[in-house]
Amino acid sequence: HGFNRIVIATGSPPANQRYLVQLTVTSLAEQAVAESADIEAIIAGFTVAAK
Repeated sequence: HGFNRIVIATGSPPANQRYLVQLTVTSLAEQAVAESADIEAIIAGFTVAAK
């Protein structure tokens, strides 16, 4: 079972380039329910920011 979070990030002006960033967390189907809280925490903590 796969859980996805997709973000379209933008670069700094003036170019305003766009970047497609995807995080995929994969779990076995029979473990998905038991691991769902942990997987949701990983996905919720996923941030995209310029350094």
